[in-house]
Amino acid sequence: MTIETRTTIQLGDITEAEIECGNCNTRIAWPLLTAEQFIPTHCKKCDRVFFVENSPEHKDLQALLATINRYSERGHYSLKFSIGEPSGK
Repeated sequence: MTIETRTTIQLGDITEAEIECGNCNTRIAWPLLTAEQFIPTHCKKCDRVFFVENSPEHKDLQALLATINRYSERGHYSLKFSIGEPSGK
């Protein structure tokens, strides 16, 4: 017999977004409901640029977060995603 443990999340479980600077490891988190208005474009500590404002990458991230918000509010079905084991384990 095989026992499998699976971890799933619903989009409604996602409450905030976080970005971590690749230079200094500073993390910036913000509530997902405000994600369409606020996506940091640079690190608050070392000023490294994450995104050029209104660039295709910045707009894609805005669209992704808006889509998560939109699909997390569905009451007539539940959309879940499986989470795999973290890398290195």
